[in-house]
Amino acid sequence: FIDMTFVFLLRNSWIQDGCTLDLITLKHPGTNKKSLFIFNKQNEIQEVMTFGEPKRSWFINDSVTSNGNLYLSLPIDPLFLILPYLQEHCSNCASPLEQVVKDLEFPAIDRLLKCCSKEQLSLVADRKGSQELNAYKFNKEKCLLWLTKKVNVVVKVLKSKKLHVGSGAISASFIKSEADISDAEDDYKLYAFGIVSEYISLEMSKMLKTHLGIPEKDLESQKRKSVAKNESVNKKIKMEKSFEKLDDYVMPIKIEKPKVPSAKEKAWGRAASGTKSISSFFKAK
Repeated sequence: FIDMTFVFLLRNSWIQDGCTLDLITLKHPGTNKKSLFIFNKQNEIQEVMTFGEPKRSWFINDSVTSNGNLYLSLPIDPLFLILPYLQEHCSNCASPLEQVVKDLEFPAIDRLLKCCSKEQLSLVADRKGSQELNAYKFNKEKCLLWLTKKVNVVVKVLKSKKLHVGSGAISASFIKSEADISDAEDDYKLYAFGIVSEYISLEMSKMLKTHLGIPEKDLESQKRKSVAKNESVNKKIKMEKSFEKLDDYVMPIKIEKPKVPSAKEKAWGRAASGTKSISSFFKAK
């Protein structure tokens, strides 16, 4: 018996009226690895996210489910999933969309064509030829503008949620100066850029960074802070372990001082000098 029970969080609108949902495996645009996505009858798509920790289970009614993961779905713009195919096949010349969005490893990729409208495709590509041909050519400038809008949307969400994305803690009663506000804007943009970059290729991420005017030092400083934090943690662990080993091998040694005999003990010693031990009278014959 294989327990197939799992906990999945979905929007109410996606599970009302007994609607059928399709769980499809597609290539993730940022990692190029297999990822799960959910499609409904309205050709809307959501990405399946997994939150899991080791040694965790669910108590459901009167049973225990060994799979302690929590699955939830989040909306994703289908244009992110089509973008890698446009970059690969339509950068130099226009090609029919039906021939571009093809993948032998992920045959269900053509489902995305029903999720993207012509207006959406025109945000990152130029339409060429007749309407029946349905050919597109990737437009880098359009794509960068579209990605910039995505970054700005993420920045607005972060600000509306009042999330602190900078380095270090900050008090709620802290009054920010103009310099602090300027730094906060850069932190928001850098953080939003990182989120959007998770859904695009490394090449496109570098072009977007240049388009946004993000200095290389900001990215390097962010990397250094992360590396320094990890190194400090590792050093602390190593030091603690080394001290533990040191405690095992180095034990405090008590140095005993030579005992100085008292005057009475010295007198007994002089009196006993020259006398025989009682055991000397008992010898084997």
